[in-house]
Amino acid sequence: MVDRSARCSFPEFLELRHSTVTRLIAGGADIALAQAVAGHADASTTLNVYAHVNAKRLEDAALEFDPGLTLS
Repeated sequence: MVDRSARCSFPEFLELRHSTVTRLIAGGADIALAQAVAGHADASTTLNVYAHVNAKRLEDAALEFDPGLTLS
């Protein structure tokens, strides 16, 4: 629930929400938690919006497995 008395513009709220959810996912939080924080009705929406975070985690895991790997 959004506190309407807060002195935060809607774009600032969206940026805060996006950065919070991005950090949750990047930190390994459960997607259901990220979905709840984002306020998405469906987890697939959360996964689609924040796919860039998962791509970065995949790249990091690949480089950890093989540090000499060249990724394009």
